[in-house]
Amino acid sequence: MARCATWRFTDVGDLNRILPVGHDHKVWRPCRSRVPSKGDWCDECVAAMILCPEVEVRRALVEHPGLTDQQLRDLHSDPDYITSAAAAEKLRERAGIWS
Repeated sequence: MARCATWRFTDVGDLNRILPVGHDHKVWRPCRSRVPSKGDWCDECVAAMILCPEVEVRRALVEHPGLTDQQLRDLHSDPDYITSAAAAEKLRERAGIWS
């Protein structure tokens, strides 16, 4: 079985050290959770990124092709308009509804 291929955000309170993802090992830890196939991300890492206080992380996350519909719905309720709108567009595409 494969391992999660992303970084897990740990809330350390210093928002100046969040970006780039994976750069500061006090803020980001590599995840080694088991996942179904190589390259997949585990649900816990995606959930942590959805709640990340850095908007750029959430904006990048919404573009990840492996997100579930529920994860996109969670991002659709994001307070950042760009993240929310991108998630809504992805959900419409999946449903076959064109804007």
